[in-house]
Amino acid sequence: MESDDPWLRQQKKVDEHFHETAWNWKSLYAGEGFRAQLYRDRQAIVLGWVDGLGLARGARVLEVGSGAGLLAVALARRGLRVHAVDRVPRMVELTRQHATESGATDALTVGVGDAADLAFRNDSFDLVVSVGVVTWLDRADRAIREMGRVTRPTGHVVFTAPNRAALGNVLDPGRSPVLAFIRTRMRAVLKRRERGGSGPGMRFHSRRSLEAAVADAALTTIQARTYGFRFSWFDRPVLPDSLATIAHRWLQRLSDRGAPALGSLGRTHFFMARKSPMARAAAPGDGPR
Repeated sequence: MESDDPWLRQQKKVDEHFHETAWNWKSLYAGEGFRAQLYRDRQAIVLGWVDGLGLARGARVLEVGSGAGLLAVALARRGLRVHAVDRVPRMVELTRQHATESGATDALTVGVGDAADLAFRNDSFDLVVSVGVVTWLDRADRAIREMGRVTRPTGHVVFTAPNRAALGNVLDPGRSPVLAFIRTRMRAVLKRRERGGSGPGMRFHSRRSLEAAVADAALTTIQARTYGFRFSWFDRPVLPDSLATIAHRWLQRLSDRGAPALGSLGRTHFFMARKSPMARAAAPGDGPR
């Protein structure tokens, strides 16, 4: 019998989706298309931020949502002690396989774990990283609070989330916030296009809501930006890869140079937050594990 809890229904769809597509993710990152390039850029931005922290060799890092294991292995190769978790056992297997192939097993451990209920003690990690996970969560605030809880005072949390106000979303009638009122009255017609049939739906976030979640987790935002410009019609690409790449690079260049408004209209939010030296983990989940 299907649960009446919308959060549980959403999570079940997400788990099923990634169980079925797990083996595609490694090849996706290695692909030649525009979408693959955006994924590689996303990882490169996060790794650049991590490198900028100057973490000591052997610093403890948690990756929440290991996926294909590419980021976890890249972090381990930097001399960090990495623990990677994912809700989907197939993803855990894929990460473990990539670690073995890369010779990173001494610095990397992998296990099943839930972003909303991390099985680690308070103040356990120097850095917590989560890329592309908040995208699929109904309760992003709960996951961010958990990431803050397991981060040591003065430690950092880095995560990404899809931008509700992204230029591509504003122009796509299947996602535009301006047309949200109309979509609620046309749900039966648009559901298949918006959600991909019975599959999971992405969750978009405003910068304000993410900043509030960060503050609620006893963290302070120290760096935030958006990146990526992708255009679609009911979530289907409207430009061939070659033109999509040109449009993205032009707009991103303008955004990076401080063009008015464009800095907040990228496809993906990137956040880096720091835990206060005096911070105490939030009450939910408090205590040793």
